[in-house]
Amino acid sequence: MDKKRAVKVSVSSTQLGDEAMPPYETRTMGVGELEEKGTGYILSYEEAVAEDASDAEGTRVRLHIGESRVMMMREGMYSTMMVFDRRQPYEGIYRTPFGEMPIHIQTVSAETVCGPDKGKVHLEYELAIGTVSTTDRVVNIYYFMEDEQENEELPE
Repeated sequence: MDKKRAVKVSVSSTQLGDEAMPPYETRTMGVGELEEKGTGYILSYEEAVAEDASDAEGTRVRLHIGESRVMMMREGMYSTMMVFDRRQPYEGIYRTPFGEMPIHIQTVSAETVCGPDKGKVHLEYELAIGTVSTTDRVVNIYYFMEDEQENEELPE
């Protein structure tokens, strides 16, 4: 694949709950671009937000997808870079209009099944922002061509 291709993007994100907070799940659907780079892919899309969440409007997400590692860059009012790799934890910075906070990510699972027409990224990780306690998260990102369906068989 020499150029960027338009794809549909489906994102589901779950923040697992505990005794103090029930689980919280979001699902969004949008369009993006897919580009093959070396042995992986770059998936770019605009983050969809709820009507009452205008503070995240305009956030661009760029995923560098490899076989065992995924790097996510978010650029907008709330920006960060996150690396998901089971072999090592990641330390970074979360930038907000109110200041910067350190983040710590411990990846539990980073599974990718990607092809030029469709693919899936499955992430499970523990996230700590600043001094806030760690939360467990699960994110599934699917991409597929306009004429494909999200639930069709993925490439091997």
